[in-house]
Amino acid sequence: MTVAVASQKLFTNQVPSQPSNTDGVNYELGMKFTATVAGKISAIRFYKSASESGTHVGKIYSSSGALLASVTFTGETASGWQQMNLATPLNITANTQYTVSVTTGNRYYVTTVNGLVSQVSNGNLRSVVGSNGVFGPVGSRPTSSWNNSNYFKDIVFTPN
Repeated sequence: MTVAVASQKLFTNQVPSQPSNTDGVNYELGMKFTATVAGKISAIRFYKSASESGTHVGKIYSSSGALLASVTFTGETASGWQQMNLATPLNITANTQYTVSVTTGNRYYVTTVNGLVSQVSNGNLRSVVGSNGVFGPVGSRPTSSWNNSNYFKDIVFTPN
């Protein structure tokens, strides 16, 4: 008999303290994370501002910056958590750092300043402490950090 393993998300009931930020620039916004066991990422999630519109592309990067997976979001709701399945689940290794990111669609985004100053953990998932909550130009792995801001980018993970 096979027992189904429940999927995990890093963010469960957290919501952004600033739900509609803009500084007039489109970004690639993300978060660095690890898993304590090997497993598969089946989807990318992000919290959408009611002010956001446009196309959102989710990506998973390796710690060296290699693009490992990408998905374009469709069927989004007006605001709140959005989730899009990857075409093929991505196998990840235990205790290895990855970055999940989603592009802003029209220069608006959500944030909680200092939201990643302490480690967030749920199940086998962990945020990375220090210079997390990352941003950068659209189309590249985000590597800059400002006040450990949480931009509410997340994954759906199933342990092996």
